[in-house]
Amino acid sequence: MKVAICDDDSSARGHYTELIKLVADNHGISTTVDCYQKGEQLLFALDDKKDPYDIVFLDIFMPSINGIDVGTQLRKAGFIGSIIYLTRSKEHMLSAFDVGASNYVLKGNEYESDRFERVFIKAMKEVEQRKRKYLLLNGISEHRNIAIDTIRYFEVSKHICIVYYGKGESFEFVSSLGKIENKLLSFGFVRVHRSFLVNCARVKSFTFKQIIMDDDVQIPVGRKHAANFRQTIKDFSEIDISKEV
Repeated sequence: MKVAICDDDSSARGHYTELIKLVADNHGISTTVDCYQKGEQLLFALDDKKDPYDIVFLDIFMPSINGIDVGTQLRKAGFIGSIIYLTRSKEHMLSAFDVGASNYVLKGNEYESDRFERVFIKAMKEVEQRKRKYLLLNGISEHRNIAIDTIRYFEVSKHICIVYYGKGESFEFVSSLGKIENKLLSFGFVRVHRSFLVNCARVKSFTFKQIIMDDDVQIPVGRKHAANFRQTIKDFSEIDISKEV
């Protein structure tokens, strides 16, 4: 999660940087925070960034160019991230929402920290939703757009493929497992059996012959797929301490 704070008050920049890191740590979100003293500095930095910020906190009252104008220029430049305004007054908030602000935080309010946490969490969820990738599947009588990270596994039987995802949901569609495998290879999905394709991120435990998914469903591991599965899940894992044990 990439966050920017633009505020001419150095103490405010430090205060909100600490709040952002505290909330992010409490929710297990890796976050980087960059601070800017002036709106011009932020706009200049975004011109050079290939990977722009997910969330921008903007003070409304700043010298030279105020936060409302900065937000307007960001939107005109195609910025689609969340904009959250920092202000001591609600007076200009209608103008703020005209530029597509996600929310605001009142500076110095006795409930500031609580509101900041709620606003920041909401913005993080919006960022995650924007970044989600979806798989469009065509069933016999309907189409279904499914977030890839919610999929646990696919099962195929007589050319009918079933995807299991979300909170116990499933959907039948016509496809070969090989076709699905090719589409989702880069997302950490791997063939473990002639009839099963699993999401490595949803595997809770495994042996040479069986996988247990995070919903406790047991899936067989085919002999010819076992080695590839073990290598794939090892490559997919961020940390492997097996060699140190």
